[in-house]
Amino acid sequence: RQLANCSLNYAGDATRWRNHNVLIPDNKNTSIWITRLPRGVTYKELLGAVRNMGRVYSSHINQPEPHKGIYTAAAKLVFFEAVAAQKFLTHCHGPGLIIRRHRATACYNRNRKSEDQTNPHADTQHSLPPSRILVIAGPPFFVHPPALLNYFAAQFYFEVEVIVPVVEGYTFSIYEWRFSSFSCQAEAAFMAI
Repeated sequence: RQLANCSLNYAGDATRWRNHNVLIPDNKNTSIWITRLPRGVTYKELLGAVRNMGRVYSSHINQPEPHKGIYTAAAKLVFFEAVAAQKFLTHCHGPGLIIRRHRATACYNRNRKSEDQTNPHADTQHSLPPSRILVIAGPPFFVHPPALLNYFAAQFYFEVEVIVPVVEGYTFSIYEWRFSSFSCQAEAAFMAI
């Protein structure tokens, strides 16, 4: 992990370039560290509070650890673009990020991510930008939350902000799945389907 310039606490694949910490200035950093979040904060609350700031590449919530003297939650939030991270920080330092009456604090994360790392298709001709939100359509025996939750859980680890029904029919269903991250979640779901 140290050779890859990754945090020693990182539990993912430290050999994957997209997971490395890069030496870039703050204005190029897409990664934000948020503290003073309420105990038990959910992805729905966190991601709902950052709506309209920019596309989120990944999010991870650390719940409190009172035995270590940490009594509030924290989160890492990585945007696809550095300008979105800057917009979010400006919002946090102005009106503020408030969840359940907790005013959170935010700063650039010391584990930095560049836009090159958050753009998996930079070297290809994909017409659609990557997203943590998937619209999944198909026959209702497969395209309904319990079936897809079981199917995805057997394939990869994930957290969901919310699952929104778009069409629930007898022969065809459409759901919008808002994963907490594009990286390794929405990306893996897309590949699994």
